[in-house]
Parts: sequence; structure tokens; C-alpha cells
Amino acid sequence: MGSERNYKVAKKLADKVGFRALIENPFDCRMTMDASSLKTREYIKGIYQKLSKESMVKMNSKILYTIGILEVIQSELEYKCGFTATSEALSDQIKELKRFIPRLESAKFVE
Repeated sequence: MGSERNYKVAKKLADKVGFRALIENPFDCRMTMDASSLKTREYIKGIYQKLSKESMVKMNSKILYTIGILEVIQSELEYKCGFTATSEALSDQIKELKRFIPRLESAKFVE
């Protein structure tokens, strides 16, 4: 987490959303969650708002921009090093991001 403060903040957040510590050592904690409480629990106090279509379009454009950057990196790796396990793994990640866009667009939290 980078620092003791970051660790404490992350652990506190995980506690608030329902995670419980299984194993805890200084700066190391394995946590679990009881999934039965997920449907009824309110994680953040306040009113939940759906994402607007405009927000969704902005998110999609950011994902597409990220895909473009990753494709440039992959091309450079392949040009300089040939086809390697690293370039193949990067290709897999790019494919996953491309498959994510339709899921994001069909999410129930969009107005």
C-alpha cells in the first residue's frame, strides 16, 4: 500500500463495505466477505445516482483511448523483441478491454 497510513485507510474502507480479516499481520491482511449481505447492504451513505449517457460515452472513450495506447505499446514490443509471451499477454488484456465495452454499455446503472 506504500505506507502505514494508506494501509490503514484501505483496511478501514474494506471493513466498511463488509470485508472481515482472516489473517492479519503488520501491513498485511487477507480478507473475505459474506456474499449473502451484498444485495441488501448500502455501501456508501447517501443517494445513489445512475450514470448519465454522457458519462457512459466519456468512459467508453477513455477505454478506447487506453486500448489505443496499449496497442501502440504492443506493436513496439513486437517490433523490437518479436512475438513474445509478454506481447501475447498484452494482446489478451486488449481483447478483454474490448469485450468490456458492451458490458459497460448494458449495465443497469445507466439512465
